[in-house]
Amino acid sequence: MLGVGMYTTIKTLWKKGNNKSQIARATGHDWKTVDKVIKKLEKGIEVPKHKKRKSILDPYKEKILSHLEEDLTALRVYEKIRDIGYKGSYSSVRRYVKGIEILSNVVDEKSHILQQLTMQPPPQLALRQQTFYHPLHVQ
Repeated sequence: MLGVGMYTTIKTLWKKGNNKSQIARATGHDWKTVDKVIKKLEKGIEVPKHKKRKSILDPYKEKILSHLEEDLTALRVYEKIRDIGYKGSYSSVRRYVKGIEILSNVVDEKSHILQQLTMQPPPQLALRQQTFYHPLHVQ
């Protein structure tokens, strides 16, 4: 399967006026592959869509979330879902849990920042901001 970079390269070479054989030689791909890419580009398909793969964790994601709300570790979550039929590895569970933790931390940090931005400054800080003392100004 060709990557995004190769699609871009083929598109650029095609727009510069190179023919399919020249593009095939330059990219190291068969001219039929280049032809398929050009046909997709002419139809308006810029980059191929990736098919969403099903995860072995999909049937257990709600359970995992509920166990995480109980403050269980990734290992304990793995043991719990294994007891109800999960056949995958612990590392898959750990990776999924880590991703959830990272997202949770980002959301918490964003909400904390929003809360700080919407708070009114303390009165003494507001007074200091309003009063300006210039060192050369004599009162």
